[in-house]
Amino acid sequence: MGWDIEKFVDGPDLDEFGCAICLDALRDPQTLGCPSEHLFCKECLDGYSRPNVCPLSNLGVPWIDFLHAMNAISFTGHKTVGSSWKFIPTGSIVNNAPISVHEPHPDATQRPNQVSWTGKRLKKAYGLDMNMFSVV
Repeated sequence: MGWDIEKFVDGPDLDEFGCAICLDALRDPQTLGCPSEHLFCKECLDGYSRPNVCPLSNLGVPWIDFLHAMNAISFTGHKTVGSSWKFIPTGSIVNNAPISVHEPHPDATQRPNQVSWTGKRLKKAYGLDMNMFSVV
């Protein structure tokens, strides 16, 4: 199966069918097998430093989005000292013990491994799991 690149070049679908690495129309499209099936130029992936990690799926979560997500699942965040934040459960969460999370710096983006680690802590302490969330 191949792609007819000619129909995408300079067309309205260039953003959807462009490579996120070179920002050009896809040439010999490849995927890394991430859940979102992002596509990249084969040549771009050959020069990518982390060949088994999707550059788009590995972007992480901006800290402000993380704060909003914690608030949406009934946690109130309070900055304590330095980069430390204390999240206190409210509402229907039975366990009322706070959970501490460090704000990432200098770029204020939680990497996927940090999000995963926080998710595991939320599951262990409060019984929350991924089936309760949706990615938008």
